[in-house]
Amino acid sequence: MAKVELDQETVLRRPPALVAAALSSGDLIHAWRAGVVASRQLDQGPVRVGAQARVWRKRLGVTLPATWTLMAYEPGSLVVWVRDWRRARTELRFELAEAPGGTRVRVVLSHDVRFMAGRTPALDTLRRRVDEDLTQLRRWLDDGQHGYPARHDRSVLARLVGATVGRGADVDLRVAIVSRDVLGIELDRRHATCQMHCVFCPRTAADEPRDLPPPDATTQASILAQFARALDAMPSPELTMWSDDLLRYPGLPAMLELVAARGMRLVVHTPGLELADRTFARQFAGRAIVFDLTVHANDAATFTAMCGNPGAHAAVFQAIDNLAALGVAFKLGIVVTDRNVGSLGATIAALSARYTPERLSVRVFYPDSLEGNTAYQSQFPEFAQITAQLLQARESVEHVRTEIALSNLPPCQLDPDDIRGLRIRLIPNLNAVRIYPFAACEGCPARNLCSGVHPQYASTHTTREPDPARVVEVLSLCTVPRTSAHGEPGGTS
Repeated sequence: MAKVELDQETVLRRPPALVAAALSSGDLIHAWRAGVVASRQLDQGPVRVGAQARVWRKRLGVTLPATWTLMAYEPGSLVVWVRDWRRARTELRFELAEAPGGTRVRVVLSHDVRFMAGRTPALDTLRRRVDEDLTQLRRWLDDGQHGYPARHDRSVLARLVGATVGRGADVDLRVAIVSRDVLGIELDRRHATCQMHCVFCPRTAADEPRDLPPPDATTQASILAQFARALDAMPSPELTMWSDDLLRYPGLPAMLELVAARGMRLVVHTPGLELADRTFARQFAGRAIVFDLTVHANDAATFTAMCGNPGAHAAVFQAIDNLAALGVAFKLGIVVTDRNVGSLGATIAALSARYTPERLSVRVFYPDSLEGNTAYQSQFPEFAQITAQLLQARESVEHVRTEIALSNLPPCQLDPDDIRGLRIRLIPNLNAVRIYPFAACEGCPARNLCSGVHPQYASTHTTREPDPARVVEVLSLCTVPRTSAHGEPGGTS
């Protein structure tokens, strides 16, 4: 066996946790490996030792596949990928350490040829490959605007989604949104108990136990330091955060100070029950913060049927009253399932008459997980019911003052007469599992704004054939998001 080994170092302007997350994902290998045209993680779930990735490299005009295995992984400190095949074994080892302003990366490439069945690459060839990889890695993680990849197409930005940028004994920080304007971080309190049991929540549907004791001060300090590094690594005008109930996390006040010090606008997704306490809510007055609260229905019975918490209806409406009185900005959202679709019109009318939120979001339930859970999947509302409820909302009050952000409802299923006079903004959900079942979908003027039709919905409910003229009229009555040169929706947050 002939062996060649090469050792090089570089410094990246990103924290070790982020660099490790980028290097350990099989879906991201093509982002930093020169000559790799595509890569795909073969395993589902979080990063783990033994996970495999399929990598396609182009050589001499031919695209060749190879399977790589993650042989070692220590968050923030070590990533080792190995390709072990009949002729040779190649190991690519990344040793990470904090450095002033970023991460010192030591790259060790080992190439063992078995039985001389293949020719050992020259040292200069291996050095050139590593140099190209490091150049591409720096270009991706270091040289993009606002700390993002230089190539601002949707697929590149999406490569950081799911990366764990902070990890403690009981809490993880995960990147959930990366765009030019918004950074989204989920604070996952492993095994924490949520006060809601919402019927549309995948965690609820999976009946996952959550029983976490309060985190200790050491863990909070560690998470806070990692949170600060993540903010500095991916600076954005706006930060969106959510958790089972973020307001119950003891480390939140210190996080708010870090966000404020960086001049970021903060959007907090929360059930909001703690905000029913006026004294608690007062601490947020005067801050650059927006609360995004879910209002399941205007009536208590439907609200309880949606969230499983009999006291939540009164608490959420008291929370909104408190925010309005204190001058704290808020958004309100309604997730529409078969359980609350009948009260949608009354809820929109009541909320619009009582409050002036930054936005009222109406999102049609489109599950994108738990495909085998038939009870979970059966909650689709009828499109026709939703359009009828929009008409009812328009007729219930003299003027619906707030903008209704409508997502997961194909424009072709709307009727112009149902929405005329309403302020409707169409929000595409391009991450949803969707199909375009009609011949008229091809070339439709709303194709880039359309979430399509969920396969389960198409098999259980009737939909009407698109009428291009009607679609054009619907679009003329709605606000639609700007679209970048790469087709990425923007300006809708």
